[in-house]
Amino acid sequence: MQNCDSKGRTLDADLKVKLERYLIQMKKAKE
Repeated sequence: MQNCDSKGRTLDADLKVKLERYLIQMKKAKE
């Protein structure tokens, strides 16, 4: 729980990037 802040922030940013890529792939798949 001590490194929750630093690791949490980097993880959050990484998740956002993965989410954006996932949404883009879904849009391409529908087309």
